[in-house]
Amino acid sequence: MIYTYTLNPALDCITWTTALREGGLNRAYRQEILPGGKGVNVAMVLTALDRLCVARGFAAGVTGEALLSALTARGIRQDFQRLSQGQTRVNLKLKTGLAGAPDPVETEVNGPGAAPSEEDVERLLVRLSFVNPGDWVILSGSLPPGVNPSLYSRMVRAANARGARCVVDVAGPA
Repeated sequence: MIYTYTLNPALDCITWTTALREGGLNRAYRQEILPGGKGVNVAMVLTALDRLCVARGFAAGVTGEALLSALTARGIRQDFQRLSQGQTRVNLKLKTGLAGAPDPVETEVNGPGAAPSEEDVERLLVRLSFVNPGDWVILSGSLPPGVNPSLYSRMVRAANARGARCVVDVAGPA
């Protein structure tokens, strides 16, 4: 089994416009909202390749419910820890250029996400006690606000103690 962990997942709102006028009204000619976050992206690719995986992480508020609904619609198995406060982040991806033009200019604004409590973090760690020897645990992406950067190393130790193999793709202090 493969488990992906996305601790700060997102809804990616991708918006296309012909030009971007800072401080003015901009009209989009196309928009889509997709599940996002590095581990979520890995789960979507694995599912597309018919590999059995379960996406895990934190989800909060109405945006978290929308994320989980979008994953279900794509056939992705999930076991997210729901947070009682906050919202799963929304990332805005602005693509500027004419429709159909190659290489539009992309501007990104990534939201912060919901801050899990220490109890939420502990409940997520408990899920690692159910991995089996030979399973894969993929930890990737940014940490939510307020989470200690050592969490990923704690997760690796917990998974390794159960005989699982880990892949880690994170940046910064984590």
